[in-house]
Amino acid sequence: APKPIKVKESLSFSGDALFNTDSAELTPKGKQSLNKLIDIIKFTDSLVIERIIIVGHADSRGPLSYNQILSEERAKTVAYYLGANGIDFDLMSITGVGETQPIASNNTQEGMALNRRVGLEINGSVTINR
Repeated sequence: APKPIKVKESLSFSGDALFNTDSAELTPKGKQSLNKLIDIIKFTDSLVIERIIIVGHADSRGPLSYNQILSEERAKTVAYYLGANGIDFDLMSITGVGETQPIASNNTQEGMALNRRVGLEINGSVTINR
């Protein structure tokens, strides 16, 4: 019988694809992106998810404490959306890191959009029949 292979996939949903400035509400485009991920998780029979780590981020506009809360709210929003669409909440861990882990400069609109993101790390296994 085929043995499961451990997999780890890191995804980043960044910028205006998920959230507008100063918002933890998913955009329609953000919901579409998450729906694609949900379909993969739910309809790939050979995939077994063990853990989904959800990390919210913010750009540097606003006070540190506000950005921390906003990043946590963004992570929760993504987790609730996944859960409402059939992904087991018990598989998820949620955290926010505020503006402490930028991936681009906060000196431009484009950079701030990239920093306004949620990262997902999906850990599990997949069985490949040969």
